[in-house]
Amino acid sequence: MPKRTSTTLKLYRKGVEERRYYGERTPKDLVRYALNMLGDHAKSISTEEELEKFTVSDPEYMFVGAFAEDTELYQEFLKQAELKREFFRFALVRDPELLKKIGQTNAVVAYQPEFLRNKWEPSRKVFTGIPFDLGDFIHSARVDLVGVITRNTKEEFEVFRPLLITSFDVDFDVNRKHTNYVRNRLLKVASEFSPQIHMTMGNLNITRYYAPDDRYNDTGIVMTVIDKAGWEYTVPKETEFSLENLRKVVTDVISGEIKGKPYKSDEAPVQKKRVKKAVADTFHDIVLDETKNVLVEFYSPYCGHCKSSNPDLQRASFESKGGAKAWSSLKWMPCPTLFPDLSSLEGSPLFTTYRKVKILVPLNSRENEQSK
Repeated sequence: MPKRTSTTLKLYRKGVEERRYYGERTPKDLVRYALNMLGDHAKSISTEEELEKFTVSDPEYMFVGAFAEDTELYQEFLKQAELKREFFRFALVRDPELLKKIGQTNAVVAYQPEFLRNKWEPSRKVFTGIPFDLGDFIHSARVDLVGVITRNTKEEFEVFRPLLITSFDVDFDVNRKHTNYVRNRLLKVASEFSPQIHMTMGNLNITRYYAPDDRYNDTGIVMTVIDKAGWEYTVPKETEFSLENLRKVVTDVISGEIKGKPYKSDEAPVQKKRVKKAVADTFHDIVLDETKNVLVEFYSPYCGHCKSSNPDLQRASFESKGGAKAWSSLKWMPCPTLFPDLSSLEGSPLFTTYRKVKILVPLNSRENEQSK
């Protein structure tokens, strides 16, 4: 989801508005964005020297299209390069000798940023699949053995669960020695337990939910687990960051001894009405029931429209009772601030359907409004 700010930045190319900038507002990020938007969306490379220079030119993954002919994958590569040029850098190789050097043809090669390269994993990834999947490959390339998670990339990492996020002062420019110290230990343990658990690191306060201010230990390193269900667990601050303790945390996560839970939850109410109320602790049991179809209203207690919809929910619940294809239960609960997998739900009241656990498109979502 694009990050909202109080100011708006837009790119104009030759007097025509082309796109809006949603990235970070630091000078470093703004300069990188401007450079990525200059010139062709895929730079033509014809010499080995140009290739070597390109593959160490950016702090993000760099993508090289290796094509001897104009295939469907070639066309899709150019399309993705235009769409994603503000996030990544792209280059195109068509010289036969250079293709031999790369060792690939009709393929897209992703090169890991130089400062992230290590002995535990290859520094490049190769895509030779169907063109339709190229966009997913580009976005998922940064999910390394121990990738760097940010607020703009967290969704790409959090689909891999269980996930261990190690938060500290990550800075490869000013704090490179300490950053590599922590990352090398994460890499060693990750190489032992992958793919049973996924690991990443990021700056403090990168995790999604609210957490107590006293969770940080003396070393400034916090280990947070997101379990398979999407709940968050913060390792106690008394646990010192070390290889031994890191392995203990990972084995406990894999064995199921460590499980996440809501940071806070209202007390579960006594359910007397047909339209029930779910809180954080009861969300999975009430809503994510594999035997039921559920209509959920996400509401705010300060919203007049939300309060006025309660009689309609009661009536709909009564009328839908019975029948093989009927919604067997209709329920409502507070806004999704403390719930995993619900960050894309906005506004109140918002009605969302769950058909035997699978979440469907919200009934009053922006997507539905645009399609009308």
